[in-house]
Amino acid sequence: MDSLNHSQNNNSNDEKEDQNNLITEKPKEKTNKENTIEKSNNNKEKKEKQAREPFRKILYLKQDYPDNYIDDSFLEKLILNANVHPLKFWEVSKSSLAITQQVTIVIIFCLVFFHALTNTITITHFFILDIFLVLIGYFIFLLILPIKTISINKFLHHLKVLLVLLVLLYCVSPVLRTLTQTFSPDTIWALTIILFVIHLLSQDYDYINGLSDKLNAPLSLNAAIFASVILASRLDSDMLVFAFVSFAIEIFGFFPVIRHMAYKLSFKIHFLLTFLMCFGTFVSIYVFNRFFSFLFVGVLLMMSVFIPGIFTYLHRYKITVNGPWDEAKPAPLYSLMN
Repeated sequence: MDSLNHSQNNNSNDEKEDQNNLITEKPKEKTNKENTIEKSNNNKEKKEKQAREPFRKILYLKQDYPDNYIDDSFLEKLILNANVHPLKFWEVSKSSLAITQQVTIVIIFCLVFFHALTNTITITHFFILDIFLVLIGYFIFLLILPIKTISINKFLHHLKVLLVLLVLLYCVSPVLRTLTQTFSPDTIWALTIILFVIHLLSQDYDYINGLSDKLNAPLSLNAAIFASVILASRLDSDMLVFAFVSFAIEIFGFFPVIRHMAYKLSFKIHFLLTFLMCFGTFVSIYVFNRFFSFLFVGVLLMMSVFIPGIFTYLHRYKITVNGPWDEAKPAPLYSLMN
């Protein structure tokens, strides 16, 4: 009996092993079948591709390709940094001088206002300053202009425009002086800061740097004049308001034209003008407050040295991608005719 049981157990173990072997062999047969099926499908796709006409990049043509089909030659015309040119630190720093000048002008204007508010500058001093700036500015304007363009008719026209502007400003000076009587001082300072920030951000620096021939900064000019009108409403007399707003029109309206012409004439003149403006502002602030004078120097270094250096360094990592997927840009008519 023991021998029979032992033989039966052996037979049952052999049967189990055979079944396990069959179970393990079945997946192998399946994977082989799947491989053969995949190979046959790939062969069919290759034959279909060979049988189909080659893909053409024509939108309106009906082809045997799906809508999201990507041709093998899609990235052959990829262009990296086609219009990106390496920047030099000194070129960027030279361009930033226009911003330095504009910030300096705003600071000079604020210093003049505080002196007028504290009566350290009299009306006589203001009128002398306004007349001096007009004469110097117009003299530089005539020096830079070609001799052929200078005529008596133009001079009379400019004088007529100046006189009309001064008469209108003189008539509205009493209104401007009482414009913000109901405003609190905090509101005046907040509005002035916001308007001068808008003025600095929207200024046409390309025109000052000689990259364009037309000043296109109406928002910047309006913000500066509005800020000057708000500040002028805090002054004591109508004549002081008249002189102060005239000063604002001169430095915010006419002075950018002189700076543009000076840059077009010579960069040395542009650099010398920037240096004189910064030095004069530093001395004025130093007399007023030493801490703010050194803060002003820090701001100048930040605008003319550190920010251009950071911008030049980061520009190295700029990547632009161009290719056949870009939108078509119409060429100018004169380029097609040449």
